[in-house]
Amino acid sequence: MIRKVGTLRRVDLGMGGWLLEDDAGGQWALHGSLPPGLDGARVELYGVLGAEVSFTMTGAPSLIVEQVRVINR
Repeated sequence: MIRKVGTLRRVDLGMGGWLLEDDAGGQWALHGSLPPGLDGARVELYGVLGAEVSFTMTGAPSLIVEQVRVINR
């Protein structure tokens, strides 16, 4: 399982989706269930690498989210 800490961003490109900007400067296209209202929230995510193609048109690698912990909003 992969652990990432960073800021959630709602992406409205293409069909839209969620992107995590992690503390190391990377970006991750997120797949799976995320609670509503977290745009701009700092979070800790746990998940696995995904082979899914993201509809966010960002080119970011995919992370299938299994657990989300909000650090602050």
